[in-house]
Amino acid sequence: MATLASGYLFRGAARQLLTFVPGPGWTVKTGVAYVGTLSLGHIAKNYFEREAAIIADKT
Repeated sequence: MATLASGYLFRGAARQLLTFVPGPGWTVKTGVAYVGTLSLGHIAKNYFEREAAIIADKT
């Protein structure tokens, strides 16, 4: 659910940036999509590494 919500957040941010940045909109959308995907990947990696450490500590 959080991933879906953050996708809508990034999409909204890209649309807002298009009003401030003139020129080809695809560059702004591409940049926002890249940064959003990279950020979500780092968040997921950190989450699963912490979960694995917690499980390893319990055993």
